[in-house]
Amino acid sequence: MVTVIYSEEFLRHQTGRFHPENAGRLTAIRHYLLSQPWAKQLTWLEPTDREVLEFIQQVHDRKYVESVASICAAGGGYLDHDTPLSPASYQVACRAVGAWLDGIDRVLSTQRPVFCLTRPPGHHARPSNGMGFCLFANAAISAFYALGKVDRVAILDWELSTLGHPLADFSYHCMSWHIAPGAFRGIAGLDLSALGIPSEAEYIRRYCERTGRTHIEHWNFHLAYNLFRIAAILQGVYKRYTEGLASSDTAKHAGANAKALAELGWRYAQQA
Repeated sequence: MVTVIYSEEFLRHQTGRFHPENAGRLTAIRHYLLSQPWAKQLTWLEPTDREVLEFIQQVHDRKYVESVASICAAGGGYLDHDTPLSPASYQVACRAVGAWLDGIDRVLSTQRPVFCLTRPPGHHARPSNGMGFCLFANAAISAFYALGKVDRVAILDWELSTLGHPLADFSYHCMSWHIAPGAFRGIAGLDLSALGIPSEAEYIRRYCERTGRTHIEHWNFHLAYNLFRIAAILQGVYKRYTEGLASSDTAKHAGANAKALAELGWRYAQQA
């Protein structure tokens, strides 16, 4: 048996009819699950009405959380260009966090899987800002909550390993310094000074100054992670090309680029 935690309240987070993350996402998933021959193996539960603010503030800045609440209280607005807020969004987002925490409790008590069918989504938001359709980082909040009950937590993201770590984003920028031109937005070997582009060392130095770091540990690991990540994406693009499903003729080159990036990633992984 698998437990599904769901509430009609999650539909009250209004993003607009044509927004890719709208209420129809949940209703479609729910309809699909209920229509399957194994639907009777699912146990549907409403999330409990629990206080979640202290858990949210373990991950998010208090001022950010308060700003989300105030924007919603004023009628709604935007956290960024694709993350809208409606009047009920703060309340709904808190209910979604509660559902995830309920899921942790149920997994630990039953030792069985739990699927939290919630919205807004909860894996892109950062400590002091929402983004990518997400208000709060439900995954991180739940991980901190679970660590109060177990020794370790693993987060598996089926979206090609989005770790949510700031250095994962930063090292993505820096891949270009290591990739040959034409392979995948590479600038390795170019006259960077003539192009007005700083060296990788200078770019890292400025990043560390702005973020209060003295240095970055395990840099080769972060580079290898992103090189493998992009190689996996390009391999998927090439697969679509071989099946006649690619949207661009450039997809036919993706396979060769995937191999080159994977080999480069492996070199950095061996040095990590």
